[in-house]
Amino acid sequence: MDRLFGALWAAGEPDLPKGHSPTTAELVRQALRSADGPLSAQEVAESAGMSRQTAQHYPKLLERTGRVRLTPRYGETGRPEHRYTWSTGGQT
Repeated sequence: MDRLFGALWAAGEPDLPKGHSPTTAELVRQALRSADGPLSAQEVAESAGMSRQTAQHYPKLLERTGRVRLTPRYGETGRPEHRYTWSTGGQT
């Protein structure tokens, strides 16, 4: 299964760091691409059917490659919430 999703993911994407699954990365990509607006890590997790802890790592990786845009949301006490959007300038 990892090979199948990995092949889909590999089209123009850099290698994932050790310990990161191409299948999980593809699920996160699909969640972000199909969203109507920015998603938090919790919303990515719910959409992709995974834990928040798992989901929070992948948007950060994709943000570093330019595939995902990070927007902090301020207003609440504490740290700002990170919101992620699939970059329309990136590949599909």
